[in-house]
Amino acid sequence: MRRRLLGASVALMLVAACGSSGNEVNVTTAETSSGQVIASDRTTFTAGETYHFVVENDGQIPHEVMIVQPIEPGAMDMKAMDEMALYVVEEDDLQAGATVEFDYTFPADSVGTPLEFACHITGHYEAGMHLPITVES
Repeated sequence: MRRRLLGASVALMLVAACGSSGNEVNVTTAETSSGQVIASDRTTFTAGETYHFVVENDGQIPHEVMIVQPIEPGAMDMKAMDEMALYVVEEDDLQAGATVEFDYTFPADSVGTPLEFACHITGHYEAGMHLPITVES
């Protein structure tokens, strides 16, 4: 049930087609003096409920946001990470100042699975760009 965002126009079409169903979740990426961060106003989700994600890059460089199980940097290549991710917002779509919106419903089999929002662009994860999330039934 992995979806991958392939372009800003796709994001706009996806939002137009799906609307703002479910709860809105604001996710922000940025660089700070202490590292790089992913912040979210929600980190606990309910399986089967649709959430409307608004992902904003408040930083000066591109980032990505993956909904994925924790992966040690360098443990696998980016293609393998993308394939195991539940959802990916690519760095091409999340340039500095960009906002990407999408709807996502966590599947029942994600309940109890360790998950996080993460950026696996080289060096970003190590600089702090990951945030644990929880999916409940």
